[in-house]
This record gives sequence, C-alpha cells and structure tokens, in this order.
Amino acid sequence: DFCYFGHKYEIPSLVNFTSNVINNNLTINKENAVAILQDLEPYKLNLESEYHVISNKCFCFLDDNFEDVFFSTDFLKPPEVNDANFLSFQILHTLLKRPSLKLLNTTSISCSKNIFSAWLDMISIFSLI
Repeated sequence: DFCYFGHKYEIPSLVNFTSNVINNNLTINKENAVAILQDLEPYKLNLESEYHVISNKCFCFLDDNFEDVFFSTDFLKPPEVNDANFLSFQILHTLLKRPSLKLLNTTSISCSKNIFSAWLDMISIFSLI
C-alpha cells in the first residue's frame, strides 16, 4: 500500500523506501512463495516494477524448490494441488516454461515422464476452468 501511494502521489522517498524494503527484507520460503504470488497478482498493472521484482524473487525460489512446494515425498505420484500451493493458470504456465526450473534430483526418465504428464493434465484441467 505504501508503494502504491508513493507512486500515486509521486513521493520518491516513499517509493525508494518501499523498494529498499522489498529488495533487502523480503524473505521467500516454502510456506510463503505461492501465497505471495497469489496476493501479488492484483498489483500487476499498478505497481509494475515492484510486481516484477517480487514475482521474480518468488519464481527464482520456486525454480530451486519446486519439488518441496508441489510434491509430497513420493515423486512418482501426481502433485497435489491445494490452497497452499494453488497458482492461477497464467502463473503456473510462466513457472513451468522457465528454463531455470529445476525438476527432480533423480535421473529416472520414467519418473520425469510421469511428472510432466501429470503437470500437463493439471494444466489442461486449469484451462477448462
């Protein structure tokens, strides 16, 4: 909200302060990465630069911790989607097409095929909604 008012009323010190807070004090972890992306979406048009900084921090975290956020301990099972890890189709699609996304610490090709087919199934379900 402070950032919005700083931009709206053209107060550079407030904009700089909020940018400093975002860059230095925002902690992204397994519990809040998806929630931040969900809550950030309404600010995409009004606070474009801040939106991209925060969303990029979340995407970088999810690139490295994808399995921990979306999968249970068994990677052969399809991922569970619940309130804690639900992302809109656009955000999920953006995440999955990132070349920096790291999937699987295992080299099992059949396992990765199962995971990719499960994600494709989920995306097709989301696109119908």
